[in-house]
Amino acid sequence: MRLCSILGVLGCAGLLALSSCSPRSTDLRTLAPADALIYLQTNDLGAALRPLAESRAAQAIDGSRPDFSSFDGVQLAIVVTGFDTSEKKLNEEQSSAQVKPNFVAITDTHAWHFQAVRFAEEKLGSLVAKFYGDKPQMDDPEHNGGRDITWTAADGRKAFAFVIGSVVYFSNDRASLDKVLTVRSGAANLASTGKAASSGGALATGYVSQNGIGQLSDLVAIRVAAAGSEDPQVRSGVASVLPPLAREMVAEVRWSADMEKGKVVDTYDITIPESVRSALVDGQVDDLNLRLRNAVFALLRDSKLDEKTSAEVADIVASVASSGAGDQTTFTPTGLQRKTASESGLIGQIVLQFSGG
Repeated sequence: MRLCSILGVLGCAGLLALSSCSPRSTDLRTLAPADALIYLQTNDLGAALRPLAESRAAQAIDGSRPDFSSFDGVQLAIVVTGFDTSEKKLNEEQSSAQVKPNFVAITDTHAWHFQAVRFAEEKLGSLVAKFYGDKPQMDDPEHNGGRDITWTAADGRKAFAFVIGSVVYFSNDRASLDKVLTVRSGAANLASTGKAASSGGALATGYVSQNGIGQLSDLVAIRVAAAGSEDPQVRSGVASVLPPLAREMVAEVRWSADMEKGKVVDTYDITIPESVRSALVDGQVDDLNLRLRNAVFALLRDSKLDEKTSAEVADIVASVASSGAGDQTTFTPTGLQRKTASESGLIGQIVLQFSGG
């Protein structure tokens, strides 16, 4: 489902909150499972999206500036619990990997329960119908103290929501929704781990766990390999080297987005195992790309790849860690911190990608 369509519906949740009872802040981390692979949160979706409205990239799509005022004050969290990968055949010789993240979006409407149910049935229902291309069958019994909604399309595809009190959960995967709901029954929540920071005054924050790094590295390797070379041997080499290297070098990632001097500054705090970190800090930050490239090349010495192919694989893998112009990378007591500044930041990049922009 296109992310912008989901955001549009959640904007209606913000209007619902303003028209019902006074909004109050909810720590959405307390509603997410402790072992979430990826967690993203904003306490003000409008503020988080506003830099995108001002960006040239967004205005280039249709020549106008998007209006995100309906998102002001909307709290949103997205929990990714896993990924489903399938293969789509393009022709007799080529195929492409299709990746679907299993996610649960959580928003507190701060409204009465009946209003939250109506929001889910009508607004989320219209979103599901738009995505499926026709009106799906809806089943919404009372279950476990809340309204349990399932939409089923004619071709069998399903979407799910659960409404309890003022909180609405929306998911593309039943197992993921059930996993998140176990927190309400006493399962450990993400806030209790101390790993994911509260949004506080930031535009948004995020967290990727060690297991999340492992799964993301597999997906990133496929994309990097495909974009980096047409040579099947090079692609295979990148796909085989990058995932285990990422798992060995990165333990966790914390992210935050803030406004500084008219730019969105994305800060990535990368936790690195001590054995790896101690080896890195012996050198200069500016040398990281070259040292990673040389390390990969050394790893490939005993492989069946020739020297030229090994060098190309090493260059592509090292490029993943390359800094952009103006990026700031520093060593920290737990690993590395990288700051990037741009017009719309990571949030804007994600929205534009899912919007087809």
